[in-house]
Amino acid sequence: MIPRRYLFVLLAFVIIVIGLLSHPTSREQLRQAKDYGVTAITSLTKGTPSHNQDDKHDDIPVDILPPEHLDPSAHAGVSSLTQDPQQTSVQEQGIGATHLAQEDTSSSHEDEENAAPADDPLWRGAKWMFEGDNELYPNPVIDIDTLKKYAPHNWKGHGQQTVAIFLATRNASMQDSYFLAAQQQVYRILWDPRSKSTRPLTVFVAPFVRKEQRDMLQAAGAYVREIQLVPWTPLYSLDSSPRWKDQFTKLNLWDQGDFSKILYLDTDAFPIQPFDALFDTVSESRMCNPDLLDEADRINVVEMCNYTFTATRDPRGMLNAGMFVITPNKAMHENLFRGMNRDREKYDNNIVEQGFLQYVYREDGPFPGQYVDRKWNAIENQPEDEGVTVILHEKLWIFYFMPDHWAVHYFNDTWMDMRELYQSPRFEQLRAADGLLQPIA
Repeated sequence: MIPRRYLFVLLAFVIIVIGLLSHPTSREQLRQAKDYGVTAITSLTKGTPSHNQDDKHDDIPVDILPPEHLDPSAHAGVSSLTQDPQQTSVQEQGIGATHLAQEDTSSSHEDEENAAPADDPLWRGAKWMFEGDNELYPNPVIDIDTLKKYAPHNWKGHGQQTVAIFLATRNASMQDSYFLAAQQQVYRILWDPRSKSTRPLTVFVAPFVRKEQRDMLQAAGAYVREIQLVPWTPLYSLDSSPRWKDQFTKLNLWDQGDFSKILYLDTDAFPIQPFDALFDTVSESRMCNPDLLDEADRINVVEMCNYTFTATRDPRGMLNAGMFVITPNKAMHENLFRGMNRDREKYDNNIVEQGFLQYVYREDGPFPGQYVDRKWNAIENQPEDEGVTVILHEKLWIFYFMPDHWAVHYFNDTWMDMRELYQSPRFEQLRAADGLLQPIA
């Protein structure tokens, strides 16, 4: 008798193959899909541990383990000139001999800092099928050292507005699913004619994010900035994923005073249509209700009472922090840090920073949030959302499990478009038009 969990894995593998066959694809991709499924089955039968990632709160656990984590010291795929697998290793190419970063984005941590954190009894959530390495999407083969010499795309200097994402993967593999998603975000936000912005993209990275991952994002035109982690301890043991433990780091976005406005997107909140209206017309400034402020917060009422917080609600009416627009403000940043621990009993710890922001920007509080149409952050989307959605908040890289979904091919097709542009002579011309990198204060 075959155990039920093995039958489930076999069924999942069949779904992968059916999903790929439902759309034109290369034999190489089909082979990779087969290997992906076989690795998942092998990992399950051998009890291979899965690995922690970064962001969000909208997931359904499935008892499938991802492929084994690739040893970064042995993983070919990115170098000064990124390589296809089977080609020269990272060490032989001498990655990082010169690092012309916008600021020092190389991690000061040792290699072991990239490892997933030790098991924490406060974070008891399951690992997920969309975590770990994804071999279906080969990295672009580009000259990283040349391309990263150019300034960030759309860069206008101090005081500008920016789109932002936060990458906090502890997986050093260049095939890490969240790193691949971050790459596609760079393409969609900066280059894709269907969705590109006129603003720059800032990729905030945790201190442990691998240098080669940072370099790839920078070469593609993003501004890469390391951000200090914000530790947070829940009141009680959570059924939440360990990868959420870094999510309070988003509070440090309020401290990025060199930007006049920040539109934050989760790594899996993909723009599929133009979205600059969130900067231009949708988000609005508001005035706080000072009478509702705590006494400690009233000291800075003049500095922080004029604020911006634009977000959406999920189908249950809860704030979803996968997209929000803010105006950075030092006093508000300090206010958030005071409330983060002081008010832990007043917000839902299970949804981490999302619960806290929902409490801070509640309608009957001193800073009522502006909540806009769900098309700006479509989570748990429906068939009628096709053609209406502007930002699609889904794990698109695993949609081959959902062959009937209207966005089933979105990640795959955009990945191919991205590789085609990045690997063309035209892309270096586009990056050269951004000008050479200058020191950024």
